[in-house]
Amino acid sequence: MTNGNYTKPTILIAREKLGDDSDLAGLMLNNNIDLVRVESGNEALLALQTNPAISLAMINADLPGLNGFDTALEIRKLSPGIPIILLVNYVNAVSIRLSILTDCTRMLQNPIDPLDLDTIVEQCLISFCN
Repeated sequence: MTNGNYTKPTILIAREKLGDDSDLAGLMLNNNIDLVRVESGNEALLALQTNPAISLAMINADLPGLNGFDTALEIRKLSPGIPIILLVNYVNAVSIRLSILTDCTRMLQNPIDPLDLDTIVEQCLISFCN
């Protein structure tokens, strides 16, 4: 949606229904952001292909079907410049290595502090738009 010269950023969020979205509360309540929510890696790729307005992808590592790491690799093929925030349950040597190999912009551990998430999303969107 465009309001004058301003275009709302669209964020793709791919994660299974966890029941508690309190860590995403700030994003969900932000009227200046459009959210596209999906529950699998395959749905994330379809959403990215059909919605060129997506300017940031937040991908949970543990997705059904195509996992988050493989989804991030496929997103890089479809949209090389888009920022990708990888959400993991545990930060360890394996998740760090995979986030580097998949060229993710940031990796965050679930649950995410909502204030930290808002700041990181804003930084990613600013860098993508400039």
